[in-house]
Amino acid sequence: MVNSASLSRFLSVKPALWFLLLFVVIPIVTTAYAPLRELRYIGYTTNSGMIFIVTGIWIIKYGWVSFSKIILLSWGVCISGIVLSYFAPAVFEQVALIQEQAAGGANSWSVVDIAESSQSRAFGFYMQANRAGHAVIMHLLVLLPFLLHDRSCWRIVLLAVSFGAVLLTGSRGGFLVLLFLSNILFFYEFKNGVRTKHGISPGIAALPRYALLVGTSALVGFFIITVSIQSDLLEAGSSSATRIFESLFSGEYDIAVDSSVQARLHTQEIFISRILEEPILGRGHYSTEWGKYHGIIPISAHNMYLNLAYQYGIPVMLGCYALLFYLLFSREAKAVVEHFRFNPVFMLVFALCTYSFISTTAFDQRMFPAVISFFLVMLYRRGGGLLEEKYHN
Repeated sequence: MVNSASLSRFLSVKPALWFLLLFVVIPIVTTAYAPLRELRYIGYTTNSGMIFIVTGIWIIKYGWVSFSKIILLSWGVCISGIVLSYFAPAVFEQVALIQEQAAGGANSWSVVDIAESSQSRAFGFYMQANRAGHAVIMHLLVLLPFLLHDRSCWRIVLLAVSFGAVLLTGSRGGFLVLLFLSNILFFYEFKNGVRTKHGISPGIAALPRYALLVGTSALVGFFIITVSIQSDLLEAGSSSATRIFESLFSGEYDIAVDSSVQARLHTQEIFISRILEEPILGRGHYSTEWGKYHGIIPISAHNMYLNLAYQYGIPVMLGCYALLFYLLFSREAKAVVEHFRFNPVFMLVFALCTYSFISTTAFDQRMFPAVISFFLVMLYRRGGGLLEEKYHN
């Protein structure tokens, strides 16, 4: 934060100021009328803003390629944690207990751990299956269109491994978002060509590689289903992989009898009725936690739109997503497409807006500010002009 030159350069970008206002300042201000005024909730949000600022400063000083390589390492740690939690969930039991003790509660986290492991769902270092699936996608939003924009074979490898990891989590939403992102990548490669070290090849050259992706992903899926047969026989529920395939690709699946879906829809109806009672200002920062504790709302909304509107009001919720669409239609986003041959901002907006329908982790207070900060630096370097060479700061 003492890097005044880099800090002033970063904060000269108006969307950066809007981000801090919408995702940091306003939530903290709403604490004034929130039913629960705990310092730790303000601390979480302040920490999120610090991550956003420090990430921007770091990239400006040391370059986006170096930062992307760190994200690649983080992706590897993410995948390793997911695999470990699937085959050896007991390793994370002590972590779950420490987290719950730090939060001042009993040992309810250990119940969550046992429940997910009994369903053969991986949760990784994020201690929650859907959050782990979302984390995989957030890593890929940096790696695929930027660091690996001219390494098509490595993109296929990362996609195949990521598909396997998401299958282990059993996250149906994460699987669908990753499937659509793969199709978006293929569309831009076919439309704009494939960038290599020797220039740009015709888009048709991408077909064999995506055929390899389909084949590799099928093998990974087959392996996961095979090793989870034992858990299917031992447990009443389905494994993570079969859970996804049965619900998305089985003709026998009926959403009307899916208890998980019905519970979410019922909860969202309650959220909507509560939002209409306070549509402008909302109920204040982290009011959802207070509401769940006192039985005003049953569980999480599993919907980022409703979660934001409940806490901060409908205008702030709309402003958060308006910022994303502002970036999408900016002239700086077009300059990025011309250089990288992909449209990373469209991939970002698509992933976040889609995931917001099914989860409240879309705007995670650690991953989300780091990724948005990275995108802002990439879009507005040199005042929005041409991007610098790939291997230079």
